[in-house]
Amino acid sequence: SLAFHDAGAAAPRHSAEQLRRLMRRATAARRELADTDDALRRLAGGRFGQCERCTEPIPAAQLLRVPEGRYCPHCA
Repeated sequence: SLAFHDAGAAAPRHSAEQLRRLMRRATAARRELADTDDALRRLAGGRFGQCERCTEPIPAAQLLRVPEGRYCPHCA
């Protein structure tokens, strides 16, 4: 996000394609942060590791790979 902001302030030095790439990266980083925040809320609420669709437990191995995961393998 900061890189996009800085690039926008100095727009004449960056091409439109570079700005689009930075925007995509900033958007992806914000999405990852929101997913992490949601996982922390589930942890605080006692629902971490529980599938949001079927309420079955999400396997520990899957949570190790993707700790912000919301769904079990069956529902994903």
